[in-house]
Amino acid sequence: MAYCTQTDIEKTLPAVRLAELTDDVNGTTTDTTNLDEQIAFADALIDAHLRGKHDVPYTVVPVLVRRWSVAFTIQNLFERRTDLQIPDTFTRLLDRAKEEIGMVQEGSLMINDPSSEANTAGYYARNKTSESRIFTVEDDESGTLDQYFSKSRIRPC
Repeated sequence: MAYCTQTDIEKTLPAVRLAELTDDVNGTTTDTTNLDEQIAFADALIDAHLRGKHDVPYTVVPVLVRRWSVAFTIQNLFERRTDLQIPDTFTRLLDRAKEEIGMVQEGSLMINDPSSEANTAGYYARNKTSESRIFTVEDDESGTLDQYFSKSRIRPC
């Protein structure tokens, strides 16, 4: 499943420009084969950056991931047409996408993905009941921090 669609891209890039970037014959109609190929490249790049932090590929696409897919796809489309210059607006969109992905990698930005076991150490995926398990490690059932400190020689300050 692609992270973005032609409709998503046309919300950022006018349809006339999209046709110009994808149609190698006369630039008047959108070549969906070329477009789908560039979307696939963009999505593979996103997966490569998020693998290990999130369960990829996504089955339900978060809004941020969709926006990144649009940005990288537009970059790919301009790169395949070296005779056209990418406008500053799209360069800024691309720079922001790269910055946000970097923030996800370093842990300062989290993608809201409740289905992911990899997301936030699996907290969202494991916390399906009313019982809070944020400090529970399922392997050893250590419980809360208070329980941990009461079992150990280490005492909180």
